[in-house]
Amino acid sequence: MSEFASIDTREYQNSIKEKLSVMIDPISRELPLNPVYANYQDSDLQPVRLYSKETIQELQRQNEISRQILEELKQDKTGIFVALKYTENLSESDTRYKEFLLKMENLTSEKILAILRELNQMVKIVNFSLTAQPFLLKIHRILHKDIEVYLQAFSDLVLLESVATNKIDALKTIKGLFNFYEAMFKEQTAITAIRHGQLVIKGVPLTPDQVICPATRKKLIVSRSLETSNNANDFLAICIALSQLAKLREDDIEDFLKRAPLDYLENANNKLLQYLRYPFWFNFSPAQKQFLREMGIESAANQLRYSHLWNEEKSLKENVLSLLIDYTKQDWRYPVFGLFITGHWNRHHHAEIRETITLLKSGSGISATLQKLEQQAKARPDYNTQGSLACRLEFIQRKMVKAAAIDPVDNPALSVVF
Repeated sequence: MSEFASIDTREYQNSIKEKLSVMIDPISRELPLNPVYANYQDSDLQPVRLYSKETIQELQRQNEISRQILEELKQDKTGIFVALKYTENLSESDTRYKEFLLKMENLTSEKILAILRELNQMVKIVNFSLTAQPFLLKIHRILHKDIEVYLQAFSDLVLLESVATNKIDALKTIKGLFNFYEAMFKEQTAITAIRHGQLVIKGVPLTPDQVICPATRKKLIVSRSLETSNNANDFLAICIALSQLAKLREDDIEDFLKRAPLDYLENANNKLLQYLRYPFWFNFSPAQKQFLREMGIESAANQLRYSHLWNEEKSLKENVLSLLIDYTKQDWRYPVFGLFITGHWNRHHHAEIRETITLLKSGSGISATLQKLEQQAKARPDYNTQGSLACRLEFIQRKMVKAAAIDPVDNPALSVVF
């Protein structure tokens, strides 16, 4: 963009790189294409942090799943059913054990364990004595009719297990079934703790409109965060444009621009230009404005604001005089009228600047004269470090340092920073 051709904010590269860390979504680990601000429950805690809209919605969805699972846990009498339902990537044997135990989903954990113990007893009887086996099994079935319904399912399980090992081993199967039950009981205990932890912070349950920020462990308000989409889009676009203005080359930015629409950077530069000229159009918070200041927004604004007064084809003295004369409007026929209609009637430092202009025109050294002007201005109680004079001096200093870096031999005086 031609308006930015003469702007150089490379000294802010490290600061911009640091600021990137809170603009990267902590879940997706990339700059979000659909950004929203993290809006915290604590009104005193509103740092600048970006998430993608999708991440906030997914965190809320996961919380709803946790609520659903916790409700299932309340209703579950088995102590393992929820774990059986949600545990994935099981081995073939564990999958068969799962199918067997699911047949007991309406029983209590005590009843399930009792049935498993009885099945274990029957396996021991079968292995005890072939001659006494029929009699013992008959006695056992009379005494424990309640497991009759599970005998055939267990026999089928033993046969299925034997296919994998080429050996029928009921004792090994019942032992594996016990181990799997214990593993699922522990897994369900862990699920309870994890899902409860996702919905409670410092002992206080989250509402459906709250999620826990993964970066700060503080409460986020979902609805308020999602409402910031337009503002956050503008903010991120301005940050991206500033990074390009500072000639910053970072993988995160390059990856973002590859994923973004082809005209994203052009639109971001336009958004930055709008902000530099009309910052009051943007409803940024004090924290967000300070964030942009630390990324070099004011330096960029100053350079843009005075670039029309600096002609690279003219001498340094001519350009410095151009900036100082514009401050006082001395090039107007009626300077006071010029200050009035441009809205600058309340500017200070007129006497000091008129003296500086006279000194420069008479041949005084530029650096020493400007240094004197700055000292005089700072001595005044009404000196504004963000005011017009301070910004013009900063702009001139930047130009002088740049010129000295390019050609220190021809510009020895310019290497002195006032």
